[in-house]
Amino acid sequence: MVRNYKRKSQQHSWSEESMAAAIQDVRHGILSAKKAAAQYHVPLTILRIRLSSNNEPNAAARKWLGRFRTVFSAEQEKELADYILEMESRLFGLGTRELRHIAFQFAEKNHIAHS
Repeated sequence: MVRNYKRKSQQHSWSEESMAAAIQDVRHGILSAKKAAAQYHVPLTILRIRLSSNNEPNAAARKWLGRFRTVFSAEQEKELADYILEMESRLFGLGTRELRHIAFQFAEKNHIAHS
């Protein structure tokens, strides 16, 4: 285990609040994208990408790494996990294939976009 970890990159070193404020200022015409990036200390390229989405500023400012996004929210995942644990307590063990099928049905029933 590393005792004193030293960060090797500067990815996502900006805060979500500053990104949301920058998006809001650019959309309201207060600042240009380049000036907002400098003032709020956010990367200009990421700010431009987030501006192109039509989401509200707080949703557009959310951080994520990688290309994959979660399908279910935390509450939905907990509900699905509780169901799986309930089935396990009733001695009806689920394999990976059945688990994926249940997750698919759950997404379809709740009208959630999935891949």
